[in-house]
Amino acid sequence: MIELLTGTDLEQWSERNDSREHLPTLVRRLILAVAAPETLRMPAAEAVGLPGLDGEVTSSSGAPPFLPAGRSVWEMGTNGDPQDKAQRDYRKRVVGSSRDERSGLVFVFVTSRRWPDSRDWIDRRAEDDDGWAGIRVLDAEDLAAWLALCPGVHRWLASEQLRRDPLGVIGLRDWYRNWAERTQPAIPAALLLAGRDEHVRRIRDRLRADAGEQVVASASRDESVAFIAASLMAEPPQDAGSTPRITSGDLSTDVSSEPEEAIDAVADSEPAAPVGLSTAEEGDVATELTCAVGVPAELEALLERALVVEDVRAWRRVATHESPTVLVPTFAEPEIGDALRAGHHVLLPRAGPTSDDRLPRLHRH
Repeated sequence: MIELLTGTDLEQWSERNDSREHLPTLVRRLILAVAAPETLRMPAAEAVGLPGLDGEVTSSSGAPPFLPAGRSVWEMGTNGDPQDKAQRDYRKRVVGSSRDERSGLVFVFVTSRRWPDSRDWIDRRAEDDDGWAGIRVLDAEDLAAWLALCPGVHRWLASEQLRRDPLGVIGLRDWYRNWAERTQPAIPAALLLAGRDEHVRRIRDRLRADAGEQVVASASRDESVAFIAASLMAEPPQDAGSTPRITSGDLSTDVSSEPEEAIDAVADSEPAAPVGLSTAEEGDVATELTCAVGVPAELEALLERALVVEDVRAWRRVATHESPTVLVPTFAEPEIGDALRAGHHVLLPRAGPTSDDRLPRLHRH
């Protein structure tokens, strides 16, 4: 893995014009990496210019010290004078709301710049007695500390935004994007789930339980990893018979807690437009894979905490990481004991022959 990002790195990122568009993406991914909020609205990319709050979050438990419990409203900025931006946003929200409305809300301001005097600003706003349930500031140093707890988000920011090469680890969402876009059109996540509702359920139930291991076996290791990702990204199609085909080869996927329990399935219909894809930026050829509509925030949060680990060196770093994570090792014979003791889930993608053809085939209609 790469060296941890610092407040200085975030300061330098803030000088880029596109940092304003992606700061909400960063904050949203950080929130999902530590909690499964009941509601989360945080427009990013070309939507940052929309009127209204930069973010609204409801999380009954929160995730101290970064995500407050209850309802919170968020404002963000990347400019060089965070106090000026915070003050303008704060006054705008006070003028635009009643005291009764503010009494149940925490006001959070996020800046990708260092703001060493933020505590003084918070104290002065508390003296104003505007009726907020709380006032918080997260600056570059806070974001760097939060990133250190979230390896997948850390990798995304370092690689996708700062163009650094993180060795040996990639977020499961980003891994799936790279895999799916090998074909044209890209492979929809829902395609991999057709006729496999029971196995999707078993993966999700395993991840909702205490830390443990799960074997996912299919014709190739990559297909197994893709099925794991799809299980967190989309709901199985209601009509498996109308599900499109992957033309790059047949899929056979087994989900079991023991390697010898193997189940086989084959996709057999025509390709169609991707499901669960959204354009990250207008005019940008890159796409960002997001969860399909209707997928619970709990699953998106699990996806945000899921890492594909490609070598032993990276494994040794993440296996003992303090934040509970979903680890998907793609190298041979990982030693999973430390990871399980640290509270991580381990999903083991395998390739090889499967025993019983128990899943229905997908037929063209």
